[in-house]
Amino acid sequence: MSFPSACIILSNNMAHEHQGIAASLVNTAVNYSISIGLGMAGTVEGRVNDGGHDVLKGYRGAWYLGIGLGSLGMAVSICFILFGNSKVKEEVATSSGSEIELPNRSGNV
Repeated sequence: MSFPSACIILSNNMAHEHQGIAASLVNTAVNYSISIGLGMAGTVEGRVNDGGHDVLKGYRGAWYLGIGLGSLGMAVSICFILFGNSKVKEEVATSSGSEIELPNRSGNV
């Protein structure tokens, strides 16, 4: 779910000629994240399962790592949303007296 949404966000914020590069950047980041996360989960599973005697305990440890990484991703996303919106509000507030006009709903300035 993160791949299509990230591609849409980057495509909306990039010039037309740079959208392919942005999509490949997202693809690279997703693939690296998957491989690093899988390696970490395999390491946790191998260390937690007591030498192969308790496989379920190892799986549970890897599952908890996945939950933690997912929670970290959600926290980072929320921080970007909160700080990104406050930055946009500051820019609109500082440019309210200048010659910049925002378009109305019909698209006319």
